Amino acid sequence: MTTPSLLHPQSWLSDQPDAFAAALHEIGVTKDLSAGTPLYMSEETGGIFGILQGCIEIDIAFACSPLSALHFAYPGYFLGTRPFTTGVGYAVSTKARLDSQVVEFRLQDLHVLVAKNPEWWKPLSNLTSYWFDVATCSAVDLLLRDPEVRCIAVLLRLGGYRPFEHIDAQPRTIPVTHNELAENSNLSRSRLSETLANLEAAGHIRRGYRDIEVLRPASLARMIEFG
Repeated sequence: MTTPSLLHPQSWLSDQPDAFAAALHEIGVTKDLSAGTPLYMSEETGGIFGILQGCIEIDIAFACSPLSALHFAYPGYFLGTRPFTTGVGYAVSTKARLDSQVVEFRLQDLHVLVAKNPEWWKPLSNLTSYWFDVATCSAVDLLLRDPEVRCIAVLLRLGGYRPFEHIDAQPRTIPVTHNELAENSNLSRSRLSETLANLEAAGHIRRGYRDIEVLRPASLARMIEFG
């Protein structure tokens, strides 16, 4: 099975040995999801998923609060590692934000794979560390005192530019509404609208209907660094 999108330059799989990547491709099953279709729900068990096309919405729930954080996963991302690494259900709920195509790596096939190649347990388990970084990033963003900097940080996280160490300079349209961005940035709608208007006037973003296009991600990242 040829799945070039899974080998996105920032993808976890692109850093793995060729033999491992080839073996993983062999057991993958491609699925199409229309926008709004659940991929998996919190507490369910199942396999790991790689994203080929579209965008997957992730609802990050916190045990200490009824609130949740929003995140998006794009082509090249892998998610759903918890049942494989811990034997318990998924920690988050996910659904297709846009029409999407994913590759499922079924739990039983993954166990057979690592039984034959025990050294491959490590790269699969290391996937969990990225999602820990995402959850940490979503919390740390809210500690930023400057409202504009906080908004930019959340926007870049939702666009997949954070928490990567090296910013992806390519523009991207983020399927986030103004209400969602305001809630995740802990900002009022009026303060958010003012911030987005300023960023758009400076040429950093373009506001759309139910989405925001990031035009200059590297410039926005520098605003966080020096904010």
